[in-house]
Amino acid sequence: MRLENVTAKIRPRARWESIDLGCAMARRSYGTILLAWLVCIWPLWIAGVIGFGMISEAGWHIWWSSLWIWTTLGIAGKVPLHIISRELFGEKVTAWSLIKLWPKMLVTDVWRGIIGRFSVSRGLSMPVSQLEGLTGKAYKSRVNLLLRNGGDGATQAVLVSNLMVLVTTLACWFFIMMVYQFYGENDLFERLFEDLYAHGDDYSTSWLFLLFYCISVTLIEPLFVGAGFAMYVNSRTLTEGWDIELSFKRLSERLSGGFKQKGKQLL
Repeated sequence: MRLENVTAKIRPRARWESIDLGCAMARRSYGTILLAWLVCIWPLWIAGVIGFGMISEAGWHIWWSSLWIWTTLGIAGKVPLHIISRELFGEKVTAWSLIKLWPKMLVTDVWRGIIGRFSVSRGLSMPVSQLEGLTGKAYKSRVNLLLRNGGDGATQAVLVSNLMVLVTTLACWFFIMMVYQFYGENDLFERLFEDLYAHGDDYSTSWLFLLFYCISVTLIEPLFVGAGFAMYVNSRTLTEGWDIELSFKRLSERLSGGFKQKGKQLL
């Protein structure tokens, strides 16, 4: 990691300013992230859905599949984090290069990825395990230190991302309801609740709702991971003085005549 190669301006930022920077970094690599996500994460979800369909009754199949998709988001976050973090430090990452690394990334620290899904500060703690490779007491100590300068923002980012996923899922659902009105009686909501609570014979509406949730997560999660990584960088900047170190490096290179501005910086 070379600070002089960063493609964003390293300086102390306010909470929402850091989140804005993270979303900007995610948008810059959005196409690569989505392609890698579709190739790496969707097969993982589909494999879980097929597996639970083989071992569970029809009435519980949708519940176990939903839990599987929700839980594995802690692992899925590795995909956008890998791309965003490396591109911040000037390394160009392609979807194909990440796909080749994915089998190794998938089996690395799986348990922490699953447990981290239940943490309200997972956006800030995920880079500690994936990028720094810390475990045990070193991991806990590092996370606690970073939370002092970004814990509130990490919690708010989780809440906002969950709200955006919910709104996007419901927007897709209401769009289908409006289309459905032109072709038949609008009873999708009634059928959905029958599937979820009465365990009816037809679960098509429940699977449709779960599909909309997966689509929403695919679109929103990279922005959340980017926001968490930006808060991680900001917390390390405040804690370790990255901005001061980088300023001294640039001053030294400028005085020696070797300083060159490297690319366009974000924010």
